[in-house]
Amino acid sequence: MNTKRDNLIKRSEIIDIFDGLREALEKREPWSYDPESAEYCEALLWHDPDYHDEDGNPSPDGWKSTVYIPGYSLHFEDGKAIIYEDLWSWDGNWDIVNSQELTDEGVSSLAPTYEELSASWANYASYVIRAGEDPLSEYFIQQKKKSLENWDFKLRRTIAGLKVQSARHPGKKWGNVAAAPKPILDFLGISIVEPPALPRVEGYGSDEYLALLDENEHTERKSWGLRISMEVELPRERAQISRDLIKAAKRNLKRHQANA
Repeated sequence: MNTKRDNLIKRSEIIDIFDGLREALEKREPWSYDPESAEYCEALLWHDPDYHDEDGNPSPDGWKSTVYIPGYSLHFEDGKAIIYEDLWSWDGNWDIVNSQELTDEGVSSLAPTYEELSASWANYASYVIRAGEDPLSEYFIQQKKKSLENWDFKLRRTIAGLKVQSARHPGKKWGNVAAAPKPILDFLGISIVEPPALPRVEGYGSDEYLALLDENEHTERKSWGLRISMEVELPRERAQISRDLIKAAKRNLKRHQANA
């Protein structure tokens, strides 16, 4: 992280801001102001250079998001009152990553400047545009879609309960039950087991289960089993998500470039 900044802070300015610091100076007692929350703070997005692919390109797992917030502390060393700027980082835990003594002439703050933060977001946006993925989940892209699903399930009574022989879209060929969307299988209580065992209905006896189907607005009894029609949420195609990510990243990059 670049440490050459022009955002000067002076010892006297910090004393003016914090009443507790002035009181501690008068009483000659140690004092500190530590960040309490990183909720509304802009993160610095950066990539660990140790994480890369075979061609030397940044790998997704190398991206990090860290919030840097300045804190301040008062210490007495050999009778002299020294005020420090303490740079705290938040990446799931609070840590002091750097400190410096404040002077009356002023020193450049250790905290990232707005320009540095904006540049880090622009760099990350460029990566998202190239890779079509968002490893830090910084862009709010719809991951699921609503879909009206129509499925048939062929049922068979057995001593062990109802078994599910096959499934299909109405009018199509019967096939593997596991091809049906998971929300549909969960709604019907169908449990997929290891072949060659057939998928089964869990939690109900055959008659009780079929009676429940008769009462449900989404299901219809058939001679061979049941038909279900209901709206469920399904994962969107990866290509669709990538396309939306790239669009969002391009808008974000344009905004940060305009503010550069």
